[in-house]
Amino acid sequence: MKRFVDRLSAQTLHNRTLGGFVRVGETLLLQLCSPQPPAEVVLAVVQRTPGSGPTGFAAVGRFAPCDDAPTLAEFAVTVADDCQRSGLGRLLLGELAALARERGYAGLTGTALATNDAMLALAQDAGFEIAPVAGEGGLRQMTLRFAAPGETHGPRSPRRARAVRSPSRPAALASAPAR
Repeated sequence: MKRFVDRLSAQTLHNRTLGGFVRVGETLLLQLCSPQPPAEVVLAVVQRTPGSGPTGFAAVGRFAPCDDAPTLAEFAVTVADDCQRSGLGRLLLGELAALARERGYAGLTGTALATNDAMLALAQDAGFEIAPVAGEGGLRQMTLRFAAPGETHGPRSPRRARAVRSPSRPAALASAPAR
């Protein structure tokens, strides 16, 4: 995980931490990759080189119960700079949504910088409602409420993707084991 974070550009790290961190320490790294199942989930897309196996993480996504709205799961997705715009963010978001719904959450919510156009576009395309955070003009709240079982109209979940098509791109998706 440290190698993954260390290879993020300053802009990607700025976007992921909402402008709050310049350096990520061991405590935060442990928190990011140590979920408390079943309420919390961490997913990683593993980058592989043909013939030589895994070379590191290409993307990481997670969710945990939202402090302000316990029926919602708060999510975050980070894609390594060299893998951005390859569909990995969409893959992770779809998997996170499906897993959150399976665990009984009513939806996903997350916060992004107002300048993080890629994340906001991904969320909007997936059906999230996007609104300014009260008193925080530089932040946007992204919320997706899942359709109730049997409901044919209303909010939806992002499509659950199964694979990344390009063989030169990362393709393995793994969930952290339950304790």
